[in-house]
Amino acid sequence: MKFYQLDNGQAFRFQNISYTKVSPVLASCVETGAQKFMRRADVVEPVIESHANTQSNDGKTFQKTVVLKLIDQSFNTTISQLSSMSLDESARAPLIETIDQLKAHLKNEINQLVTHGRHAKYNKNR
Repeated sequence: MKFYQLDNGQAFRFQNISYTKVSPVLASCVETGAQKFMRRADVVEPVIESHANTQSNDGKTFQKTVVLKLIDQSFNTTISQLSSMSLDESARAPLIETIDQLKAHLKNEINQLVTHGRHAKYNKNR
């Protein structure tokens, strides 16, 4: 299979390394979170996940574990980049705390979506 044929969030192997497709040209290494530029024509091996997809009320499906892993990877990358900046600890600590709170909130919203179809506050607008 070619890289461009994968869906965003889909797990695959390339050159004996596990990745997750994060955009039409980027993959994220499962082990390190490092991003790799991929050519559309790169031949990849899709990984078949044993867990079922979750279907939302609008009929779209997603793999909860893949989404939660991508959230962890992107938030961890953000914190790493923030830590490498030349900020003193008193300025950096509140930013990291806010990022951690945002991550927890986003993961909770996704869990609510999976558990209840759509979170109650979203149903009010529909």
